[in-house]
Amino acid sequence: MNSAWLLTAPWLLTEAWQLVPHGAVLVHGATIAASGPAAAVRQAAGREAVHLDLDDCLLMPGLVNAHCHLELSALGHLCPARPTAFIPWVTKLIAAKKKLAAADYQAAVAAGQEMLLAAGTTTVGDFCSLGLAASHHLVRPRLRQVRFLEVIGRQAEAEAAVCGELAAALERLAAAPGGLVRPGIAPHAPYTVSLARQRRLLGLARQLNMPYAIHLGESPAEKEYFLTGRGPVSDQLYPLVGWEGLAPEEKGRDSIDLLLSRNLLGEAIVVHLGTATTTQLQRLATAGCRPVVCPRSNHNLGNPLPDVPALLAAGLQPALGTDSLASTGSLSLWDEMRFLADRFPSLAAADLLRLATTNGAATLGLDRQLGRLTSGLAADLIAVRTTSRRPPTPEKLLAATGNREIALVMVAGDIKKRPQ
Repeated sequence: MNSAWLLTAPWLLTEAWQLVPHGAVLVHGATIAASGPAAAVRQAAGREAVHLDLDDCLLMPGLVNAHCHLELSALGHLCPARPTAFIPWVTKLIAAKKKLAAADYQAAVAAGQEMLLAAGTTTVGDFCSLGLAASHHLVRPRLRQVRFLEVIGRQAEAEAAVCGELAAALERLAAAPGGLVRPGIAPHAPYTVSLARQRRLLGLARQLNMPYAIHLGESPAEKEYFLTGRGPVSDQLYPLVGWEGLAPEEKGRDSIDLLLSRNLLGEAIVVHLGTATTTQLQRLATAGCRPVVCPRSNHNLGNPLPDVPALLAAGLQPALGTDSLASTGSLSLWDEMRFLADRFPSLAAADLLRLATTNGAATLGLDRQLGRLTSGLAADLIAVRTTSRRPPTPEKLLAATGNREIALVMVAGDIKKRPQ
């Protein structure tokens, strides 16, 4: 890896949407040393910097995929061709995961990383099943990660074993070299993790100053279970995992209201929120929650789309995720942004880019490092080919960008994809 790079381009996007013509970024090691008009940055570069002129590109911050399951990248065959029922899909997923060996999961994580880089993603919130944490650890990280160790279980008798497994996984992550991977803690969902265990995990995350995340308000089936104690969760999912007859710990209000009433969210990262009402969104904002939306996954699994305009109106700053290849057709945030633009025409393209950059960085607790191309931040950036000499607009960028337009990807000052 070179110690210094001078990257120049016709256009520089320091953050959405602040455009600098004839821009440049100076990288020293893993950090941005300077950015702005090329003439000024060149003077600061010195002779040691290797100059790379991206003469048909826009330089911009790398994308942040705030919710993904890289370990499921081998299960793309489960992605529905048309919207399907959520709980039957979950039962197929459980059965398919049991057929994979450790080597399959390692290959899936490695392949998923390359798909993210190819689409211009430089940071991912990767949700890793606690039992597969060792497999993830054996794969060399190629992009920046917050690796959420995902816990499942409502049985009190298994608490000691789960705590031991979680402690061992956290210890491995703490010892990981390279500085690209940070740990997080994630109880899977309200219907798969007991309230007592959620409270312990939230307390541990706060004690260790780690991000904490949970799938919440994802499906009507989740809402029905907490309101009535019946439905597909109880009738189809629980018998498959040996939890027959397991009732909600409190029945009569949905999972969002329940966790808010028990003070089990706070600053939590809450993923999906397809069933959230306007009132609930306002309460989540007051509590300090950080939402992540995965609209294509919600759509494919027959779940309500998160109301992104309502999230913004409530004062929330949602981030964007793709979820996994088992529920969506690609790991491209460009595809995700275009889907949102189609479903919610009132959303400005510049706001959608914020979801995939600055909002994602803030949600993962990395806003002091990522999301902008300014001095002192991490050198995580991409170059996107443009087809016109005119100033690019956010609308044109969203409409025209796919993997082929990603000319360069840099993570921590290391070039992962070069111009061809």
